[in-house]
Parts: sequence; structure tokens; C-alpha cells
Amino acid sequence: MCHEAGQAFVLNKENDIDMYLASEDEFMTNGIDGVEFIDSRGTINEETADSFYDLDDYCEWLKQFIEPEATEIKLSIKEYLKIFDVKDGVGFIYEGTTEIENGAFSDCDDLISISIPDSVTLIDNCAFSGCTNLVDVKLPNSLKEIGREAFEGCSKLSSLFIPDSVTSIAYNSFKGCTGLTSIVVAKDNKTYDSRNDCNALIETQSNELILSCPATVIPDTVTSIYSLSGRTDLTSFVIPDSMTKTPFFEGCTGLTNVVIPNSVTKIGTGAFSGCTALTSINIPDSVKEIGNSAFENCMWQYLNNHE
Repeated sequence: MCHEAGQAFVLNKENDIDMYLASEDEFMTNGIDGVEFIDSRGTINEETADSFYDLDDYCEWLKQFIEPEATEIKLSIKEYLKIFDVKDGVGFIYEGTTEIENGAFSDCDDLISISIPDSVTLIDNCAFSGCTNLVDVKLPNSLKEIGREAFEGCSKLSSLFIPDSVTSIAYNSFKGCTGLTSIVVAKDNKTYDSRNDCNALIETQSNELILSCPATVIPDTVTSIYSLSGRTDLTSFVIPDSMTKTPFFEGCTGLTNVVIPNSVTKIGTGAFSGCTALTSINIPDSVKEIGNSAFENCMWQYLNNHE
């Protein structure tokens, strides 16, 4: 189980018990950091709670404070506490959950697949970051927002489908997802698209490409590319002639060749920094500005036109 400390939840049973996740150093129980129980009789001793090491033990202990005749007590407690669990590689998020909190599954090496319930509207920052074995995730039709670095480093994630309900995706939500081979946006999405079956995520209004993969075919309507940084799979790249500025290729260690069209007037700061395999590049006369450290640590042999 992976969970971040600092969140507060309430058990809305007849005894009206409140549960708060307190400071990390108080104690740790199966990934839940620092617990304090309060009811009408005052604070229940934290040392008592400290003796339990899994959810089953918690359920047994909590029975004395929740109506005795309650059925499926374990499911009820899980639902109220909004615990995110992983069992046999499958992630569980309980029905009724509306937000997957910051770092909820962060660095969960055991997580292989997860189906997110239709109640979820927000996947917060870093929710699944560092889940290097995550292969499959199904985003619900209720989802509206995907936060910063939500799936960063999920290098085995192979496909991505963005539902039509999504209206906000942070630019680096899928940074480091180098295993992607398919990116599809629902046709009824008003904010993003994958026009012409291009295998990419494009912001519709700005025509900016936000996310790509090795199978991406960049449409000629794209006017800018947010970043290709860290795309170690890239070996060559042709910049569309609809663009006036080069994308950022920082850290594309496999990149050996880039074609820059005459439409480009600017190469940004650090644009090719760390492209250690880049041995040659032709810069057209149309380029009037080259930013600082644009070619830092590039092992090229020559430049044409601009030496």
C-alpha cells in the first residue's frame, strides 16, 4: 500500500469517529503515517493503534467503536478511509473516491495495472510517479484533471487513452513514459486531440504537441512542441516546417540527426543539451537566434552555415 501522510478523513458512522493522519514520526502502520482516533470520549491512545500492522487488524480493533451489527466492516472502513491498495500487482481505488491524492501510489514497484473508478475527477501531482512496472491504466470518463508529474517515470506504460471529460493536463504529466506506443484522445474531447490518428497528445486551441511516442506522426498543423526532453528512443527527427522554434531535445542521448527547416528562426536555450550522440546538424540561414548552452555536451563533428 502506498499513501502520503498529511491527509484527513472522517468515519461517518453513528459514533462519529474522526481519523486524522498525523506526523510521519509518530508511527507507521502499513504505509499510513501517524494515526489519531477521536470520539465523544476523547482521544483514543495512539499506542493502542501502534500495535496493528495491517488493515485486517485495524478493522477488528475499530469494531468496538462502530455499530456492532455492521456487515462487511472491512469494506466499509476501506471506503471511508479512502485507502489506495495494491494486491498481486493490481491497484485498488474504492468506489466514491473523487481524488487520487498527491503521491498516493508514488514509487509503488508492485503496481502493474489499475482501473480508476468513474467517481474520480482529479489525479493529483505525482500520484503514480515512479511506478516503473505500471503497464496498464484505464482513465475514467469522470476524469477532468491530471496533475504535474502524475505518471512521471512510468516507463512500462504502453498505451494511453484520454477521455473526452479531461480538460487539464499538466505539461510534464507523462514525462519519462518511454514505453508508450499508442496515444489516443477521445474524439469528443474539446481541449485535446490526436488528430489524423497521429499517436500524440495535442492541445487543440494552441496546436501545441504536448506528448509524443515513437509511433507519432506529427501533423503539419502543429505549430509548437512543448518538449521532447528525455526521449532516449529518438534517433532522428524532422522538425515540421510549420514551426518557428526548435523543440527541447535535452537529454535525448540516442539522437544522431535533426533536420531543421527554413521556417525556424530560433534555437532555444539548452535545446540540444546533453544530446551526446548528435554528431552533425545543418542550421539554415533562417535561424537568427541561438540560446545559451543550446548544444552543450553535443559531440558533433561540424556545423554547416553557422560555424
